[in-house]
Amino acid sequence: MELKSSDQAKGTSHPKQSQPKSCHVWLIAQIMLSAALIFLPFGFDHPSKLGLDFGHLLLLAMCFTVAFIGCIALSIAQKRHVCLVASVFAALIGFVLFVCFQD
Repeated sequence: MELKSSDQAKGTSHPKQSQPKSCHVWLIAQIMLSAALIFLPFGFDHPSKLGLDFGHLLLLAMCFTVAFIGCIALSIAQKRHVCLVASVFAALIGFVLFVCFQD
């Protein structure tokens, strides 16, 4: 016979706080930011057709860097090696595609 805690005996068990404990959120953010960096047009001397200029490119690149470092740190802390490899692979593919799609 199992012993139940007082919350379980009363039937009022509270769910734990929903804090993201995996690096998947950071990985999704990293992939979305790399897609934005690859496929959105940025103007360097004047804004592009969408109104994006070099400042927007730098802002997205900084956000991508934060997402990359966050994903790496969480995957190492949680010992999720698949997420670590996926993050590095996504960054490399993103960099290659960024270089290839620039005019």
